[in-house]
Amino acid sequence: MTDNVVSLNPNKIKISNKELMDQLFFRAVVTLGQKELPIKTAYKFQKITKELEPLRVEAMQLTDKLKKQYLELDPSGALVPETNEEGNAIPGKYKMLEGKSQEEFESEFKDLADIEHETNLNKVNISELEGHVAFSAQDISVLTPLLCGFED
Repeated sequence: MTDNVVSLNPNKIKISNKELMDQLFFRAVVTLGQKELPIKTAYKFQKITKELEPLRVEAMQLTDKLKKQYLELDPSGALVPETNEEGNAIPGKYKMLEGKSQEEFESEFKDLADIEHETNLNKVNISELEGHVAFSAQDISVLTPLLCGFED
């Protein structure tokens, strides 16, 4: 794990914790691994998943640790939402622990999300997937850290 990695090889997979924690990203990776792909390409995705999963788990564990440090939890361990004057939960807003600030939490979370990892695995050329996988624009956007060959 390294901060602000400058890649000497643009074909190596470099990925941030933010990308790893993105549910759309991991769902797309898992879905790709389940497609009928040429065996070499399937193997690449299997290796990618195997290497990235522990990094994702670690990032999620650290996210949970930050939540416990900064946010109020109910007896079941769920986050306690902030409420408006009518007592309705405010979507995406949670009560902070006494003495903790939203700014501190957001700063710590940003630091965690911005950590980048460079793997020893090469990106998969998008041409290897042609004819095997139909991509939406969202799929391509989410999978960009793993793919190369867009300029060809």
